Amino acid sequence: MEALNIRPAERRDCSAIVSLIRELALYEDMLDQAKVTTEDLERDGFDSTPPYFQCLVAEVPKGEVIGAENKELDIVQNESDVQKCEVIGYALYFHKYSTWVGKVLHLEDFYVTPAYRANGVGTKLLRQLAKACTLEPRG
Repeated sequence: MEALNIRPAERRDCSAIVSLIRELALYEDMLDQAKVTTEDLERDGFDSTPPYFQCLVAEVPKGEVIGAENKELDIVQNESDVQKCEVIGYALYFHKYSTWVGKVLHLEDFYVTPAYRANGVGTKLLRQLAKACTLEPRG
């Protein structure tokens, strides 16, 4: 059975996120401008207080491709299942402040690898991002 898990990114995801960033940059014909490294993401997202960015990842069990005929995807809850998953999309965002409107969330990147598009992955990722934004305390 195919499964989709949307969760906050962890340090162990940084390499996969960098790969997806490069995939997006290649699509945009801007690969030469994608300079961020795994180490940059680890430092800026996990070693900094507060972190410079936050990120959600979408993942599925390794080797599975979601077919267009599937209407709904199960959510993976078992930690052992998460260890066997691959990251197929991400939403990288950060908070900033506007003198005109106050608190603002800036969505820097939103990407789902092409093989998993048109199956609701992006929609579920965006819905989870909306939930995360409304639940996050800002001090």
